[in-house]
Amino acid sequence: MTVEEGKSLAESEGLFFIETSALDSTNVKTAFEIVIKEIYANVSRKVLNSDISKPEVSLNRVSLTSNGTDDQKKATSKFSCC
Repeated sequence: MTVEEGKSLAESEGLFFIETSALDSTNVKTAFEIVIKEIYANVSRKVLNSDISKPEVSLNRVSLTSNGTDDQKKATSKFSCC
C-alpha cells in the first residue's frame, strides 16, 4: 500500500494516519505521543460526560508528565501515568 492509499483509507474511515519507520525510528515517538493524547482526550470527555457524583470517577485521574533534562528529552522522553 502506498502512503497516499494509506492516507486516503484513513481519511475515509475517520482514522488517524502518520507514516512511521521502525528501522530508523522516523515518527515512532510522535505517533505514540499522538495516540496517547487522543486516548487521554477520549477518556477525559467520557469522565466529564458521566455522573461526576460517583466517587470512583472523580478520583481516577490520568496525567502525562515528561521527566528529565532537555538533553534527555531529546534522546528519550519518559511519560508517567496515574
